[in-house]
Parts: sequence; C-alpha cells; structure tokens
Amino acid sequence: MHVFILDTRNYREFCAEHFDGRFLEHIPEIAFKYDGSVERTAHIIADHGFEVDWKLWEADYAKCGPCSPGSSCH
Repeated sequence: MHVFILDTRNYREFCAEHFDGRFLEHIPEIAFKYDGSVERTAHIIADHGFEVDWKLWEADYAKCGPCSPGSSCH
C-alpha cells in the first residue's frame, strides 16, 4: 500500500473511484503522533475489502498509548 500512495496520480484516481476522492496524504517529514490514526487507517482499508499487512501497520500503532488516563481515543 505504501508504494501505491507514493504513485500519487494513480492513487488519487483510485481514491476518486472507490472512496469519493478521500485519500491519505503521504507526508513523511512529520513525526508520528501515536494518536490512533495509523490503526484507524488500517481498519478503514480492511473494512473496504483490501488486504492489510497487519504486522507492518501494528509496528507503528502498537506504540500508541491512551490519549488521556483512563480513556482510549481509538
């Protein structure tokens, strides 16, 4: 999936067809926030019938902690 996102023109066309134009921007310069967004993105991909390499995605979202004590923002 990551390589496909880097192919911006084809990725945008695919998202326009399958997700009403919504797509995930690739911005490698930003730091990970560990705010649950990586996990939510993986689930959205899976929910739309695409195969998810869970070990790859979990490597990033496993570091995520609760957003505030006693709660979960996921």
